[in-house]
Amino acid sequence: MGKKERSKKQRKPSQREETENGSFSALKKRNSLQTDKVKKTPKKSTNFRYVAPFERNHRLLLIGEGNFSFAASLQKHHLDDEAVLIATCYDTKADVELKYPDASEYIEQILQNGGEILYDVDATKLKQNKKFRNQKFDTILWNFPHSGKGIKDQDRNILDNQKMLLEFFKQSKEFLSEKGVIVITLAETKPYNLWNLKGLAKEAGFVSLMTEGFDSSFYPEYSHRRTIGWKQGISEKSNWKGELRDSRHYCFVLPGSNVVPYNQRKTFKEKSDSVDSSDDSID
Repeated sequence: MGKKERSKKQRKPSQREETENGSFSALKKRNSLQTDKVKKTPKKSTNFRYVAPFERNHRLLLIGEGNFSFAASLQKHHLDDEAVLIATCYDTKADVELKYPDASEYIEQILQNGGEILYDVDATKLKQNKKFRNQKFDTILWNFPHSGKGIKDQDRNILDNQKMLLEFFKQSKEFLSEKGVIVITLAETKPYNLWNLKGLAKEAGFVSLMTEGFDSSFYPEYSHRRTIGWKQGISEKSNWKGELRDSRHYCFVLPGSNVVPYNQRKTFKEKSDSVDSSDDSID
């Protein structure tokens, strides 16, 4: 065997990541992480119409809130009085107060308007949380999910977030109403478009309902916050601003669902009508 042949053999890819993930077929497909093509997101046309992935009277569960600015804006502009809003975060109350100095004003607003705030909620352990016992939701929405572990290796980081999302999908199934929809919002850039989100949803027993470009202007108070918190003098200079990046809602339902994709319905509000212009105005 020549040097060239031996060199090729030695460079054979490691199977470590595949063996670490047991029987999860959506995680084991290493090639899917490497072959997903990253396409440049086309600019939105001037007649682009944002369609919210929920209805105004829904029972909504928000997962992974940071400073709760998205929840506050959604409640203020887009929910009717009969709607139910439960906004949750992974952090404890003390951690939220420490990491996000502006969270208190949004939390107070949500509570005053009839919403509920839950701290220390792990999206991968919803079934173990007594606060959700016998609860059903029309929309379970998670904006920009991330495990927040700071894993530098991209492949390991992808696999870690895949595990988290797969378990979330499995856990959330029993909390959906008959018209329930799971909504995940992700940036349309690497590494998020390598997470194989649709494959994970399928692995957990869901089918794709629709995708819709995320328009943050629909939520004027919303400002994205990273899992590490807000660091004065540093965070405001970050180029990772979820509310400004090209992002997309991915919506999933259980098989047999009769929910009509929101962006295929005949009537919905135009973007310009979605927010009262008189009103002032998370990785």
